[in-house]
Amino acid sequence: MSGNTKERILEVALDMFSQYGYAGTNLREIAAELGITKAALYKHYKSKEDIWNSTMDVFDDYYKKNALKSGKEMKIPSTLEEFKAQEKTVIKVIMTNPMIRKGRRLLTIEQFRDEKTAATATNRFITTNVERLKLIFAPMIKNGLLIDTDIDMLALAYATPISALIQMCDREPQKQELTLKRAEEFVDYFISIYGIKRT
Repeated sequence: MSGNTKERILEVALDMFSQYGYAGTNLREIAAELGITKAALYKHYKSKEDIWNSTMDVFDDYYKKNALKSGKEMKIPSTLEEFKAQEKTVIKVIMTNPMIRKGRRLLTIEQFRDEKTAATATNRFITTNVERLKLIFAPMIKNGLLIDTDIDMLALAYATPISALIQMCDREPQKQELTLKRAEEFVDYFISIYGIKRT
């Protein structure tokens, strides 16, 4: 294998962990998939737990770069139409990006295995998105685009149905197109309820 063996190990591990869970994946199978020996894995990672932790780090980094932007990088919409377009793009990436889907499936399967993974799942599925939305909604409220209401509840009111639709898409991938359409319709619905139209 080439010099990117460490990265390939993590790619294969992510595939296997997202299909079979941590307990259902073993190092011998990861090595076989890569065409190397189990001993060769130990040249790059100390243990299965080390591969798991590295896989989680890679997924978390990828998710932050490709699905969520920090407050400094995030574009604050100046119109409701900008908000709709921006959110529909974010939802589409989260629902359809293969790497993000695998990572989300991995967290869903493993969230009951240990406290650290449970905390990571809660952070990824709920906390990070709610905090991102609060950073967007606060200036939108200040600029008269959204009604002035409890921002925590507003972020939850938006995030919860979207999260439920994403989970449904993960359970029934054959309905991805329909689920994505429903999520986009929800963005329109949310704006019709909480948005302030300028005349």
